[in-house]
Amino acid sequence: MRGCMWLTVIPLVIALSMATFTAVNPTNLTPHDINVVKDGKTVVTFERSGKVARLVEDPATWEDAVEVVGVEGKVAMRAPYVYGGVDGMPKEEYTSRGVIVSELVARKLAEMGVSYPVFSPDMGALGAVRDGSGRIVGTQKLILWNKAVLGGK
Repeated sequence: MRGCMWLTVIPLVIALSMATFTAVNPTNLTPHDINVVKDGKTVVTFERSGKVARLVEDPATWEDAVEVVGVEGKVAMRAPYVYGGVDGMPKEEYTSRGVIVSELVARKLAEMGVSYPVFSPDMGALGAVRDGSGRIVGTQKLILWNKAVLGGK
């Protein structure tokens, strides 16, 4: 986000309920800086750590091509990927603080029952912040995928 004052990564306070708050300082394991925006201003930027967590993709079981009206030649198609485990997760030095990952990775980590906080940026219609050209420049909130590890129910 050009022209924006970059802020130092500080602990982000996540509300677990109206009466319970826990401070965390998660490591960003996405390839993008994550800007949390409130009232049109960036309040914190989680800078990319240089490490990226990704799902392991099992190769497609078939490939083919199909003709598409208005397209010269055929368009390739394949079976959907089948996702395995998570690749690129760092050791405890990062996970003890919690991690910010993509939604797909967050779903997998939550399914695996990891014992550290897992967040992803809210990129839904109510969470994503867009600039005048429609590009996503931030999020209004983070999604917490495994609330129980922070003492929630």
